[in-house]
Amino acid sequence: MRICKILLRTSLLAIAALAAVSSESRADLFIRVTAFDSLGNQIGQDTASVSLSNPPPTVSSISRTSTLTDFDIVLTNNVALTSGGTTKHTETVNITYTGGTGSSSDKLVVEFLGTNYIHPPTGQAIVTANGSPSTAGLAANSVTYASGVSNSNAGLPGTVGSTAGLAGTLTLSGSIGSASSVLLPNPGAGPVFSISNPFSFYQVATLSGFSVTGDIGNLSLASTVTAVPEPSTMALAALAAPALLLTLRRRRRSDG
Repeated sequence: MRICKILLRTSLLAIAALAAVSSESRADLFIRVTAFDSLGNQIGQDTASVSLSNPPPTVSSISRTSTLTDFDIVLTNNVALTSGGTTKHTETVNITYTGGTGSSSDKLVVEFLGTNYIHPPTGQAIVTANGSPSTAGLAANSVTYASGVSNSNAGLPGTVGSTAGLAGTLTLSGSIGSASSVLLPNPGAGPVFSISNPFSFYQVATLSGFSVTGDIGNLSLASTVTAVPEPSTMALAALAAPALLLTLRRRRRSDG
Protein backbone atom coordinates (compact mmCIF):
# COMPACT_ATOMS: atom_id res chain seq x y z
CA MET A 1 0.00 0.00 0.00
CA ARG A 2 2.83 2.39 0.93
CA ILE A 3 4.57 1.68 -2.39
CA CYS A 4 1.32 2.36 -4.26
CA LYS A 5 0.96 5.71 -2.47
CA ILE A 6 4.53 6.66 -3.33
CA LEU A 7 4.00 5.73 -6.99
CA LEU A 8 0.73 7.69 -7.10
CA ARG A 9 2.38 10.74 -5.53
CA THR A 10 5.29 10.53 -7.99
CA SER A 11 2.89 10.24 -10.92
CA LEU A 12 0.91 13.28 -9.77
CA LEU A 13 4.09 15.33 -9.42
CA ALA A 14 5.19 14.26 -12.91
CA ILE A 15 1.80 15.23 -14.35
CA ALA A 16 1.93 18.62 -12.61
CA ALA A 17 5.42 19.27 -13.97
CA LEU A 18 4.35 18.27 -17.46
CA ALA A 19 1.32 20.56 -17.24
CA ALA A 20 3.54 23.48 -16.22
CA VAL A 21 5.88 22.90 -19.16
CA SER A 22 2.95 22.43 -21.55
CA SER A 23 1.27 25.66 -20.46
CA GLU A 24 4.46 27.62 -21.06
CA SER A 25 5.20 25.81 -24.33
CA ARG A 26 1.91 27.10 -25.76
CA ALA A 27 3.12 30.68 -25.51
CA ASP A 28 2.75 32.68 -28.70
CA LEU A 29 3.73 36.13 -29.94
CA PHE A 30 1.33 38.14 -32.12
CA ILE A 31 1.64 41.32 -34.18
CA ARG A 32 -1.31 43.15 -35.74
CA VAL A 33 -0.91 46.34 -37.77
CA THR A 34 -4.00 48.32 -38.82
CA ALA A 35 -4.40 51.54 -40.83
CA PHE A 36 -7.41 53.86 -40.75
CA ASP A 37 -8.26 56.83 -42.97
CA SER A 38 -9.17 60.29 -41.67
CA LEU A 39 -12.84 59.24 -41.33
CA GLY A 40 -11.98 56.24 -39.18
CA ASN A 41 -12.50 53.63 -41.90
CA GLN A 42 -10.10 50.67 -41.86
CA ILE A 43 -7.97 50.77 -45.01
CA GLY A 44 -5.57 47.92 -44.31
CA GLN A 45 -4.51 45.26 -41.82
CA ASP A 46 -1.70 42.73 -41.48
CA THR A 47 -1.16 40.06 -38.81
CA ALA A 48 1.64 37.65 -37.90
CA SER A 49 2.33 35.14 -35.13
CA VAL A 50 5.04 32.75 -33.93
CA SER A 51 5.04 30.02 -31.30
CA LEU A 52 7.74 30.02 -28.65
CA SER A 53 9.76 26.85 -28.21
CA ASN A 54 9.27 24.28 -25.44
CA PRO A 55 10.20 25.64 -22.97
CA PRO A 56 10.41 29.24 -24.21
CA PRO A 57 13.95 30.55 -24.70
CA THR A 58 15.30 33.45 -22.70
CA VAL A 59 14.70 35.65 -25.74
CA SER A 60 12.46 35.06 -28.74
CA SER A 61 11.36 37.47 -31.45
CA ILE A 62 8.95 38.02 -34.29
CA SER A 63 9.68 40.37 -37.20
CA ARG A 64 7.33 41.57 -39.89
CA THR A 65 7.32 43.90 -42.88
CA SER A 66 3.82 45.22 -43.58
CA THR A 67 2.68 47.25 -46.59
CA LEU A 68 -0.70 48.91 -46.08
CA THR A 69 -2.40 51.83 -47.78
CA ASP A 70 -0.13 54.87 -47.19
CA PHE A 71 2.17 52.92 -44.82
CA ASP A 72 5.26 50.74 -45.03
CA ILE A 73 6.14 49.29 -41.62
CA VAL A 74 9.09 47.17 -40.49
CA LEU A 75 8.56 45.63 -37.05
CA THR A 76 10.56 43.60 -34.57
CA ASN A 77 9.02 42.37 -31.31
CA ASN A 78 11.27 40.67 -28.74
CA VAL A 79 10.21 38.93 -25.55
CA ALA A 80 12.55 38.05 -22.68
CA LEU A 81 11.40 35.55 -20.07
CA THR A 82 13.16 35.15 -16.74
CA SER A 83 12.45 32.83 -13.84
CA GLY A 84 13.04 35.76 -11.49
CA GLY A 85 9.52 37.08 -11.91
CA THR A 86 9.71 39.23 -15.05
CA THR A 87 8.46 39.22 -18.64
CA LYS A 88 9.72 41.97 -20.93
CA HIS A 89 8.63 43.02 -24.41
CA THR A 90 10.73 45.33 -26.59
CA GLU A 91 9.51 46.66 -29.91
CA THR A 92 11.10 48.52 -32.79
CA VAL A 93 8.68 50.13 -35.25
CA ASN A 94 10.02 51.72 -38.45
CA ILE A 95 7.38 53.66 -40.41
CA THR A 96 7.26 55.25 -43.85
CA TYR A 97 4.08 57.32 -44.38
CA THR A 98 2.85 58.65 -47.73
CA GLY A 99 -0.73 59.69 -46.91
CA GLY A 100 -2.45 62.98 -46.26
CA THR A 101 -1.69 65.48 -43.52
CA GLY A 102 -3.68 67.60 -41.10
CA SER A 103 -7.41 66.83 -41.21
CA SER A 104 -6.71 64.31 -44.00
CA SER A 105 -4.21 62.34 -41.91
CA ASP A 106 -4.45 58.57 -41.56
CA LYS A 107 -4.00 56.69 -38.28
CA LEU A 108 -1.74 53.70 -37.62
CA VAL A 109 -2.29 51.18 -34.81
CA VAL A 110 0.44 48.62 -34.03
CA GLU A 111 -0.37 45.84 -31.51
CA PHE A 112 1.90 43.29 -29.80
CA LEU A 113 0.75 40.39 -27.64
CA GLY A 114 2.35 37.46 -25.85
CA THR A 115 0.12 34.72 -24.41
CA ASN A 116 0.37 31.95 -21.80
CA TYR A 117 3.08 33.59 -19.69
CA ILE A 118 3.80 32.34 -16.17
CA HIS A 119 6.46 34.91 -15.12
CA PRO A 120 5.84 36.66 -12.80
CA PRO A 121 3.90 34.04 -10.81
CA THR A 122 0.47 34.64 -9.30
CA GLY A 123 0.64 37.55 -6.84
CA GLN A 124 1.22 41.30 -6.97
CA ALA A 125 2.78 42.84 -10.09
CA ILE A 126 3.42 46.16 -11.82
CA VAL A 127 3.84 47.25 -15.45
CA THR A 128 6.63 49.69 -16.37
CA ALA A 129 7.41 51.11 -19.82
CA ASN A 130 9.38 53.66 -21.82
CA GLY A 131 9.29 54.91 -25.39
CA SER A 132 11.57 56.93 -27.67
CA PRO A 133 10.42 58.21 -31.08
CA SER A 134 13.01 59.41 -33.56
CA THR A 135 12.64 60.61 -37.13
CA ALA A 136 14.27 61.21 -40.46
CA GLY A 137 11.56 63.71 -41.35
CA LEU A 138 8.27 62.07 -40.31
CA ALA A 139 6.06 64.09 -37.95
CA ALA A 140 2.87 63.18 -36.07
CA ASN A 141 1.34 65.22 -33.27
CA SER A 142 -0.09 62.23 -31.38
CA VAL A 143 1.76 59.08 -30.34
CA THR A 144 0.52 56.84 -27.53
CA TYR A 145 1.89 53.56 -26.15
CA ALA A 146 -0.25 51.51 -23.78
CA SER A 147 0.67 48.28 -21.94
CA GLY A 148 -1.43 45.96 -19.80
CA VAL A 149 -2.03 42.40 -18.63
CA SER A 150 -4.97 40.12 -19.38
CA ASN A 151 -5.49 37.80 -16.41
CA SER A 152 -7.98 35.84 -18.53
CA ASN A 153 -5.11 35.16 -20.98
CA ALA A 154 -7.11 36.73 -23.80
CA GLY A 155 -5.77 37.07 -27.34
CA LEU A 156 -5.71 40.22 -29.45
CA PRO A 157 -8.74 42.40 -28.64
CA GLY A 158 -11.76 42.24 -30.90
CA THR A 159 -11.65 46.03 -31.22
CA VAL A 160 -8.32 47.19 -32.63
CA GLY A 161 -6.27 48.98 -29.98
CA SER A 162 -8.70 48.38 -27.10
CA THR A 163 -7.26 48.07 -23.58
CA ALA A 164 -10.64 47.29 -22.01
CA GLY A 165 -10.45 44.57 -19.38
CA LEU A 166 -6.68 44.78 -18.92
CA ALA A 167 -5.06 45.02 -15.50
CA GLY A 168 -2.20 47.33 -14.50
CA THR A 169 -2.59 49.40 -17.68
CA LEU A 170 -0.01 52.13 -18.28
CA THR A 171 -0.18 54.70 -21.10
CA LEU A 172 2.68 56.90 -22.34
CA SER A 173 2.06 59.76 -24.77
CA GLY A 174 3.89 62.30 -26.87
CA SER A 175 4.65 63.15 -30.49
CA ILE A 176 7.14 62.37 -33.21
CA GLY A 177 8.96 65.06 -35.14
CA SER A 178 12.13 66.01 -33.33
CA ALA A 179 15.41 64.21 -33.93
CA SER A 180 15.07 62.39 -30.62
CA SER A 181 12.38 62.62 -27.97
CA VAL A 182 10.62 60.51 -25.36
CA LEU A 183 7.07 59.50 -24.53
CA LEU A 184 5.92 60.68 -21.11
CA PRO A 185 6.09 59.68 -18.37
CA ASN A 186 9.53 58.26 -19.11
CA PRO A 187 9.88 55.74 -17.71
CA GLY A 188 6.35 55.20 -16.50
CA ALA A 189 4.86 52.84 -13.93
CA GLY A 190 1.28 51.63 -13.75
CA PRO A 191 -0.71 50.68 -10.63
CA VAL A 192 0.11 47.58 -8.58
CA PHE A 193 -2.37 44.83 -9.45
CA SER A 194 -3.04 41.14 -8.84
CA ILE A 195 -1.71 38.88 -11.60
CA SER A 196 -2.72 35.27 -12.23
CA ASN A 197 -1.17 32.54 -14.38
CA PRO A 198 -1.22 32.04 -17.24
CA PHE A 199 -1.65 35.61 -18.48
CA SER A 200 -1.13 37.56 -21.69
CA PHE A 201 0.89 40.78 -22.00
CA TYR A 202 -0.38 43.40 -24.50
CA GLN A 203 1.04 46.60 -25.99
CA VAL A 204 -0.47 49.01 -28.51
CA ALA A 205 1.17 52.00 -30.21
CA THR A 206 -1.11 54.51 -31.97
CA LEU A 207 0.10 57.29 -34.29
CA SER A 208 -2.18 59.96 -35.75
CA GLY A 209 -2.22 63.59 -36.80
CA PHE A 210 0.59 63.26 -39.35
CA SER A 211 1.86 66.63 -40.54
CA VAL A 212 4.60 65.42 -42.89
CA THR A 213 4.30 62.88 -45.68
CA GLY A 214 6.83 60.78 -47.58
CA ASP A 215 9.31 60.44 -44.72
CA ILE A 216 10.51 57.86 -42.20
CA GLY A 217 10.10 57.62 -38.43
CA ASN A 218 11.06 55.13 -35.74
CA LEU A 219 9.70 54.07 -32.36
CA SER A 220 11.80 52.22 -29.78
CA LEU A 221 9.48 50.81 -27.13
CA ALA A 222 9.81 48.58 -24.07
CA SER A 223 7.37 47.24 -21.46
CA THR A 224 7.97 44.99 -18.46
CA VAL A 225 5.64 43.23 -16.04
CA THR A 226 7.43 42.54 -12.75
CA ALA A 227 6.54 40.84 -9.49
CA VAL A 228 6.06 43.13 -6.49
CA PRO A 229 6.94 41.82 -3.01
CA GLU A 230 3.96 41.32 -0.71
CA PRO A 231 3.64 44.06 1.94
CA SER A 232 4.21 41.47 4.68
CA THR A 233 7.48 40.38 3.07
CA MET A 234 8.64 43.99 2.78
CA ALA A 235 7.68 44.63 6.41
CA LEU A 236 9.63 41.59 7.60
CA ALA A 237 12.66 42.73 5.59
CA ALA A 238 12.44 46.18 7.18
CA LEU A 239 12.22 44.66 10.66
CA ALA A 240 15.14 42.32 9.99
CA ALA A 241 17.45 45.04 8.68
CA PRO A 242 18.29 46.68 12.07
CA ALA A 243 18.93 43.28 13.67
CA LEU A 244 21.25 42.36 10.80
CA LEU A 245 23.19 45.61 11.16
CA LEU A 246 23.53 45.07 14.91
CA THR A 247 24.85 41.54 14.36
CA LEU A 248 27.40 42.79 11.84
CA ARG A 249 28.60 45.50 14.24
CA ARG A 250 29.02 42.98 17.05
CA ARG A 251 31.01 40.70 14.78
CA ARG A 252 33.29 43.56 13.78
CA ARG A 253 33.92 44.45 17.43
CA SER A 254 34.67 40.86 18.38
CA ASP A 255 37.00 40.50 15.39
CA GLY A 256 38.79 43.66 16.40
